[in-house]
Amino acid sequence: MKPKVRYFTGNDLHLERRWTGDSRPIPLNLGERVRLNSGGPIGLVVETGELVTIAWPGGEATFPPECLHRV
Repeated sequence: MKPKVRYFTGNDLHLERRWTGDSRPIPLNLGERVRLNSGGPIGLVVETGELVTIAWPGGEATFPPECLHRV
């Protein structure tokens, strides 16, 4: 979702992010297949919380959920 842009006087730019209706992120669940937003191999969610741990053939790694998407 693109942030809403508001212009103010001077050279200040204010970005505002609003969640609307169904656009709120749905928490990842154990066993879901995910991939990094930047690409890479598919991994499996093995631990959730404030950070999400995923397992893939190269081992395990922990990321913020905003860095992952379901596949």
